[in-house]
Amino acid sequence: IKSVYGKKRKIMGDYLMKIPKLQTIWTKGAYYFFPRVLGLTDSLRFCDEIMQKQQLAVSPGSEFGPGGEGCIRLCFGKSEDEIHEGMRRLQNFLNDY
Repeated sequence: IKSVYGKKRKIMGDYLMKIPKLQTIWTKGAYYFFPRVLGLTDSLRFCDEIMQKQQLAVSPGSEFGPGGEGCIRLCFGKSEDEIHEGMRRLQNFLNDY
């Protein structure tokens, strides 16, 4: 199981590190990433918009305390195909954001 999640973490992390609008730190021992979206001041609104426009569910960083505002939480517990598709949708959304 550890190697399966390690592979999924690498897939998602590789995508996130290539998106200029994100500041991403690699996680250790977790099944999610918590990137900062540059210029984001309302993570709840961001998450509502990405759900409406890309049908992609991400969690607003503000749900994890005031220091989380400006961040989003992305889980890599899905299948590899779903991770690839989710990262494509995130990139599409951020291209227009």
